[in-house]
Amino acid sequence: MAFAAGVDKERSVLLVRGHQPARPPLGGVETAAMTTLAIVQSTHRSSRPDLVLDHPVWFACMEAVKAVVGASVVQVWLEPRRGFWSWLRRSNDRSIGSLEDYMNRVQANHDTDDWHTIVWRKERDVVAAATCERWYQTGGPAPYHDSYTTSLFLSRPAAVRLGAVLQVSVNRAGGFYAGVVDAQPSAGARARR
Repeated sequence: MAFAAGVDKERSVLLVRGHQPARPPLGGVETAAMTTLAIVQSTHRSSRPDLVLDHPVWFACMEAVKAVVGASVVQVWLEPRRGFWSWLRRSNDRSIGSLEDYMNRVQANHDTDDWHTIVWRKERDVVAAATCERWYQTGGPAPYHDSYTTSLFLSRPAAVRLGAVLQVSVNRAGGFYAGVVDAQPSAGARARR
């Protein structure tokens, strides 16, 4: 496999087929007819003592999903607020707009709120959705241990095409696409936020 100049193998991305998501997307997005995958990003860097959330590579992954499903609109929801007064709110809808809007917030302030759900739409139809699994907060089994994982819901044909598009997108962003593996039974069920 040929790599683009500047590809760093520690900035790895692994695609996991058959991943069992830890939680559903917000907003009642229907995902029952979709297949599941996970994009697992390493948070380890040998040159840094703390974990790294590699947002440029993550953004490249989300753009790859957009390309594969042919989405015209991508919307991001933040993690629901928690606390005593949050139960009074009629809706915990904290949509911040597009994927680009979210990335602009991240680039401007690295302490921005975490995302919870992403929905890709083609016209009015939902063609993909994602939820965030923060394995770096809890550890976990291989291949999720200490990772920044995106659980994906998309059609089977899109899932088959994603690997090739993801490889190009991740390598272009300076990351390393490590390939595809099958999920181990019940690993996703043990996921924690």
